[in-house]
Amino acid sequence: MVNHQEKKADTRQKLIVSAAKCFAEKGYEGCSISDISKAAKISQGSIYVHFTNKEELFLYIIIEDHMSATKKLQNALVTAPSFDALLATLLECIRDVSYPIDHRLWTEILAQATRNPAVRSAFLASDKIMREAFINLFKKAIELGQVDPQEDLETVSIWVYSMVDGLIARTAYDPNIDLDTQMPIFEKLIRRALGANKI
Repeated sequence: MVNHQEKKADTRQKLIVSAAKCFAEKGYEGCSISDISKAAKISQGSIYVHFTNKEELFLYIIIEDHMSATKKLQNALVTAPSFDALLATLLECIRDVSYPIDHRLWTEILAQATRNPAVRSAFLASDKIMREAFINLFKKAIELGQVDPQEDLETVSIWVYSMVDGLIARTAYDPNIDLDTQMPIFEKLIRRALGANKI
């Protein structure tokens, strides 16, 4: 028998997935609580049990995505620390943006971060945590002699994730983008830029 807590968790997850889909299709501004309620097939009152408003729900989705990427990087640091593991994690983030986020929603999140101070603040805070995990794995690659030790790690993390964001955005609006074609080029450019091929 499903207990109350399990049912509440299921409802919350259903709400998050439905909201993510609505934000991706209509944009943050165009998606209302009513739209989310209809998509999730739950009452508007039930939404407010989990989130105080639409913005809090949107911010939760952003933070959860960054934390998902952070966990992947941290796991790689523990299980198989290397430059190859770092690259594999980046490629996975591009190809498979953390569910329930898709490439369209990630582009909407980036757009909102330029306009909405609360979104910008939450995005930058969780982005910093994610990039710190990236830097820790990158440091391990330096210790292993796999990449150029002279690079400024903070700058590298911003530069690399700018490329990740750009390719995700391109995938969202360009139906002709083939990730199977793009990924090897992305990997080659990253290796070349960070001196991985020269070590």
